[in-house]
Amino acid sequence: MLAGRFCSKCGQENLWPQQSVRHLIVHFFNDLTHFDGKFFNSLKYLILRPGFLSAEFRKGRRASYLNPVRMYIFTSAVFFLLYFSFFTQSELIQFNNKVSVQKVAAYSSDTAPGKFSDTQTDSSNNQIREATSMLGNYPYRDRKEYDSLRTAGKATEGFFERLWIYKNFSLQKKYEADRNTFVETLNDTFKHTLPQIFFLSLPLLALFLKLLYRRRKDLLYTSHIIFAIHLYVFVYIARLITEFIKMGSDISYLGWLKNISIFFGLGVLYYVYRAMKIFYSETAGKTFLKYFLLLLWFFLVIMILLVVMLAFSVFKM
Repeated sequence: MLAGRFCSKCGQENLWPQQSVRHLIVHFFNDLTHFDGKFFNSLKYLILRPGFLSAEFRKGRRASYLNPVRMYIFTSAVFFLLYFSFFTQSELIQFNNKVSVQKVAAYSSDTAPGKFSDTQTDSSNNQIREATSMLGNYPYRDRKEYDSLRTAGKATEGFFERLWIYKNFSLQKKYEADRNTFVETLNDTFKHTLPQIFFLSLPLLALFLKLLYRRRKDLLYTSHIIFAIHLYVFVYIARLITEFIKMGSDISYLGWLKNISIFFGLGVLYYVYRAMKIFYSETAGKTFLKYFLLLLWFFLVIMILLVVMLAFSVFKM
């Protein structure tokens, strides 16, 4: 039995379990406005005062701000939704400096699908073979020849390299007469790994920050995670603004907007430096050195993750 409106142990309100539609709607709008209020309040400090929001969480003053994880999930979801909807339609992956997907796709501009002469089909297969050569340039025509050479002991690749070679043969066979599908499938599969790439890079960035500031015993790893989350949220927002500016610059009389997007990008770099200086409270010289090392680390991590995710995209095809 409960005495009063609220439970004395957990504090839950004493309500009838079967709530009406009106109650559901009221709670929905209460939660929504509560979320919006905290979100925009947090966003204001995040943009205007670099490092301040992370410092507030470190000091335990969190009631007025949106939880960093919820903020990251919401912002990244909006960012990638808009990014995939408006800014990646014409982007194609370049495999290497010599062969690009554009080259493969352009070949089919004068040929209707399914109507290839023998010469065109051979050339098409060569184009696909060149495009899939990102898996490695191997002197084998097909899987049958490769297996024969392996049996004869003339092909000595290891297990993982052998998987690459088999995948190369599989792609050549699957897309031998359909270059556009090959291009579109790989591009679409790869670009949708971007959320995973950034999500995986976040804890690695925080780990490097922990190493850079290892003498700061007052900062736990979670403090660096929160700082990294706020940086990512700001970068997502700045990136969206930059893309919209670049989109506007395509209009003939708004070409000058390209210059603004360049300065905006430089502003993001300064923001990261400023956030580090405020949050970690070190001198300008020490902060700049660690800032430079952080950028190098981030670039290295992103490159490694891009390669891994590209390989993952290929094996999903």
